[in-house]
Amino acid sequence: MKTTKRKARVVSKISRMPHDKSQAIHQCNVLIEGVPQTTKTKFKAKCAEKEITMRDAVITFMREFVSQR
Repeated sequence: MKTTKRKARVVSKISRMPHDKSQAIHQCNVLIEGVPQTTKTKFKAKCAEKEITMRDAVITFMREFVSQR
């Protein structure tokens, strides 16, 4: 039987989720529906390659977008 070694899970550096979910730290959730599966798969793979969470990548994109003129 073949065993594979999994890398440690990448932890968000920008927006950490609380262990105790009864205490709200963040005020909103963003749900993006209708993303093509190929786009999601490539995005997830690139995030894993760069060792960044998908949440951090989206927050970074949002910050860059609002800072543009």
